[in-house]
Amino acid sequence: MLLSVKDLSFAYIEENILRDISFHINENEKIALIGSNGAGKTTLFKILTDELSAGGQIFKKTDMCLGYLAQNAEFESEKNLYDELYSSDEEIVSLEKKLESLSVQMAAPDNSEERQLALIHEYDQLHHRFERLNGYSYKSFVLGILQGLGFEESRFHQPVSTLSGGQKTRLALAKLLLQKPDLLLLDEPTNHLDLQAISWLEGFLAEYQGALFIISHDRYFLDKVVNRVFELSFGKLDFYEGNYSFYLKQREIRQKIAEKAYLNQQKEIDRQQNIIDTLRARNREKFVKRAESREKLLNKIERLEKPLAENNAMHLSLSPKKESGNDVLDLENLSKSFGDLTLFQNLNLQMFKGDRIALIGENGSGKTTLFRILQNEIAADSGHVRLGKNVLISYYDQEHSNLNMNNTLFDEISDQMPTMTNTEIRNLLAAFLFTGDDVFKKISTLSGGEKGRLSLAKMMLTEGNFLLLDEPTNHLDLTSREILENALTHYTGTIFFISHDRYFINQIATKVVELENYGLTQYLGNYDDFIEKKAQLKGLSINNTGIAGGARIINTAGDSSKPMSFLDLAPSNRIELSDTNISHTKRDWLLEKEQKARTQRRANQQKKLEELIDQTEQKISELELLLTSEEVFTDYEKAYEISAAKEKLEEKLLAYYEELEEMES
Repeated sequence: MLLSVKDLSFAYIEENILRDISFHINENEKIALIGSNGAGKTTLFKILTDELSAGGQIFKKTDMCLGYLAQNAEFESEKNLYDELYSSDEEIVSLEKKLESLSVQMAAPDNSEERQLALIHEYDQLHHRFERLNGYSYKSFVLGILQGLGFEESRFHQPVSTLSGGQKTRLALAKLLLQKPDLLLLDEPTNHLDLQAISWLEGFLAEYQGALFIISHDRYFLDKVVNRVFELSFGKLDFYEGNYSFYLKQREIRQKIAEKAYLNQQKEIDRQQNIIDTLRARNREKFVKRAESREKLLNKIERLEKPLAENNAMHLSLSPKKESGNDVLDLENLSKSFGDLTLFQNLNLQMFKGDRIALIGENGSGKTTLFRILQNEIAADSGHVRLGKNVLISYYDQEHSNLNMNNTLFDEISDQMPTMTNTEIRNLLAAFLFTGDDVFKKISTLSGGEKGRLSLAKMMLTEGNFLLLDEPTNHLDLTSREILENALTHYTGTIFFISHDRYFINQIATKVVELENYGLTQYLGNYDDFIEKKAQLKGLSINNTGIAGGARIINTAGDSSKPMSFLDLAPSNRIELSDTNISHTKRDWLLEKEQKARTQRRANQQKKLEELIDQTEQKISELELLLTSEEVFTDYEKAYEISAAKEKLEEKLLAYYEELEEMES
């Protein structure tokens, strides 16, 4: 065990952020820490790294090396980027210098035999240690990490002092990866990384020989890297085995079980109370005594807490004010350069009503520049941009340049929609989690997530039928991302968006357009389809096909024209359709008959499963009530036997819910 935490508590201005949480981290475990913004995730990391003090106990393994990457890792250095990273492993650098010095000394012609032997002996010892630390591969390791995290070789000698905040955070991450701590705490490690760098980091961390504790809103990243999930909510931790997708399923099942258990207990308590009231109402001694006896048992029942629900979720609904024509956007031979830096040349792209296209590419490839051209913020060097009939653009800018930082939130909405009443403005802001005096905050004082929610509120008010979204999930917590996804899924207009959030792309995109080598390549399907096709095409030369202006389109989605597969039917129930003499009418009738039979079988199975769930829940309730009786709780062996039986039933109940979940999905 690397780390153990017991009864950890932390409060800020009378608000309990952490309440008696306990957990442990073992060697090589890879754990995600998730929760809504403000839940206390970063606070917990700062406590574990001794930046904050808290109540409770923290035990760390002796000589454990702990590394911590903050969200915005600022540091100063007079070195250049490569030298700063190379100096991360102080022991290897020190050994390398000593070995170089000893080599020079051993080459001196005037060494005595005794001194030469002493130098050789020292050299051999240091050299053995250098080899054990993989000193000879260290330079390659440094270069691999720099390139993996997206640093171009042309920047290797750039002074650290001239790097941006995001670049310094990337460099801080690189230094930690080189140091290989036993336990690595990473707070939003994919921030400031493009898709290629994120993919590289996933592979690196999946093979990392150490423990990971990660805060991240990148659900795709968490699915690839972690094998446990800790959820921080209302100051408490809940623990789940598996990756993020498995956590989602388990959380839903647990929530259903907790809600049912609570409701069943409340029903039983009400039933017992009604019996007690009825007995008392008879006003006879023996009935009163029976009522008192029942009341004692009822008071001894361990009350289940009512499952808490997250109420701090924003409400977002997107709908166009009017419909656009079928042709939404036509880019023809579009080119843009800044001085000697060419971003793209002769871009061609057509978008039609209902398209949901993700625009991806390396950082600096020109994605945001293209969106700014579509918004008429800057001009293209050549080419044409044509918008279709009745097209109205709503733009989400990741830099939030559409917000007046001197305004209050209330004034920002009022300026955009002067016809809205004060109550309407307050209700709108409340839907995006700005309540009370928060509406009079200056926008300049808001966090990144708060600015993001305000920008979404303003975008909703524009009621555009063509959404341009530049990194819309940045700074949003997981709940808000899911709400945004749901709103966009039900949106009837056209969407063109830039995102590094691959989970988000999978949920929204029907096409992926990659901006690389100054041009566009279009892939049908979502992000997973794009990756699959890229892997197939790796190392192959693809000829241009059928798209004006040299753009390429590649079909990665399933072929809807393929016939229905019957491989999932049980052999005994399969209808063979290979007989060429069967008429089309009879074939259609047989298909319809089999489909109805399958549907009926599935409905029957689901009904039986729901009955089993009801029966099991009833048995659990009976055992819970039995455990509160004096006869049982005073008999340890009987109480243990009943508790064991109850646990087995709860395991069965969980399995039934999982099976029901699979049938309903």
